[in-house]
Amino acid sequence: MNVFVLCGFGVCAACAVLILRHAENRFALLAAAAAGILMLLSVVPQLSPALELARDLTAASGMTQYFSLMVKSLGIALVCRVSCEICGDMGEHSIASKIEFAGKAAIIALSLPVMKRIYEFIKELI
Repeated sequence: MNVFVLCGFGVCAACAVLILRHAENRFALLAAAAAGILMLLSVVPQLSPALELARDLTAASGMTQYFSLMVKSLGIALVCRVSCEICGDMGEHSIASKIEFAGKAAIIALSLPVMKRIYEFIKELI
């Protein structure tokens, strides 16, 4: 999808949400969430060539394990970010901060094997 079409859709969605907010607030929140999800889903296919290139480069270098950790961490970060934004739009900032904390904890837990490998490497050098 063209970025200009996406921006136009975003502006139209924001206007629709603003109009709905004055008429019926609960529908405005649903419309904002739906617009955000549609926009996110339209961007995801555009990431495919970048992921393919990164996968090919990591396969050539023999570091596929680290690539999968990186992609999983990126996925966790994006899902948590979108969830935080949706909660923030709904006025639930405390829930958004908990989601953000849970995402950070999940990424740290996911990176523990890499930290262990780095520690072992440093230990071998000493």
